[in-house]
Amino acid sequence: MSQATARVTASLSKNLKRRGALPAFLTALGTGVFLAVQSVLSALVGLIGVQQATTGLYEIDYTSVAIQSSLVSLLVTALPFVFGMFVSLWILAPIADELALRFVIARGILSGVIGFVLVFITNLVLVLVGVFEASGSFITSAFPWPSIESGLGDVLMSLSMSLSYFVHLLPVVILAAVLLWHWLRTHDREHSVSGILDEV
Repeated sequence: MSQATARVTASLSKNLKRRGALPAFLTALGTGVFLAVQSVLSALVGLIGVQQATTGLYEIDYTSVAIQSSLVSLLVTALPFVFGMFVSLWILAPIADELALRFVIARGILSGVIGFVLVFITNLVLVLVGVFEASGSFITSAFPWPSIESGLGDVLMSLSMSLSYFVHLLPVVILAAVLLWHWLRTHDREHSVSGILDEV
C-alpha cells in the first residue's frame, strides 16, 4: 500500500468515526421527508390540473405518470441533496450548541452548497449518459459523438437546474440548521463535536 493510499485510508477512517452522526442524520432525514411530501403534493396538484384539461382526449394513466415523476425527482435531486446535507452536518461542519447564530446559518448554507454540488454531479452524469446513448454506441461508433457545443449546453443546463433547486431549498436548509441548533441548546450533549472545518 502506497503512502498516499494509507493517508487517504487513515483520513477516511478518522472521519467516519466522528461523533454527531445521529443529529445530522435526523436533520437531513427531516429535510428529506419535507421534500418527499412537497414532491407528492406538487404531483397531485399537477395531476388534478392535467386531468381536468385533458378529460376524454387521451387514454393515459396520469396517476402512474405523476408517481413516476415524483420518484425520479426524489432520486435525482432530493436524495443527493439530503445526503450532501448529512455529510456536511456530520463530517465537514457540524452544528454545536455553543455556536453563534450567524455561524449556524453559515454552516446550514454550506450544507446546502454540498447538497447542490451532489445534485449537479448526479444530473450532469444522467444528462451526459443520455446524450451519449442518443448519439450511438461507444464501441461501434455507429453515430458521431456529441459535439463540444452540445456537451457544454448540457453542462450549463444541469448547472442551471441544480442552482435553481439550491435557491429554492435554501430557506428550508437554514431553518433545519437553526432548529437543530435550538434543539442542541435545550438538550445536554454527552460529548463535543468537531468537523474538518473546525480543524483547519
